[in-house]
Amino acid sequence: MTWNELIAAVAAKTGRSQTQTRELLDATMEQIVLALAEGEKVPLKGVGVLSSVWREARTVRSITNRRRMMVDGRYLPRFRPAQACASASRCARPRCSAALGTKRPGVWPRRSSAISTSTTATPRPRASTARWTTSPPARPAVRRSAPCGIR
Repeated sequence: MTWNELIAAVAAKTGRSQTQTRELLDATMEQIVLALAEGEKVPLKGVGVLSSVWREARTVRSITNRRRMMVDGRYLPRFRPAQACASASRCARPRCSAALGTKRPGVWPRRSSAISTSTTATPRPRASTARWTTSPPARPAVRRSAPCGIR
């Protein structure tokens, strides 16, 4: 969502003009920036908490000439999402366990047709505790397709 889309959505929801909504959101952002500059925490109900944290000075390597250089310490903005916001954003993705019905998040569910076509499938041998001497055993070739055309 872009800034203009946000303004249009808030204006439609509140019944105000986009000009009034833009002024309101600009003033809100200005106050948030001023509060962060003073080192205050800014709680946004249902969204999260904005705060500024100190990052110590550190040594970095320049990508252009590969020399080491010092970067001064500075304050950086930090955002901690609220519980409801974090769980809503996790479930918005198609790989969410709640959306796919799996027990582990981020794991595609197995399709029975892709695993085996025979009715008497033999169990896979268990891996031993010894280290491999040559190469790890080959994994079975199982092609999993993502739901909704996601690759």
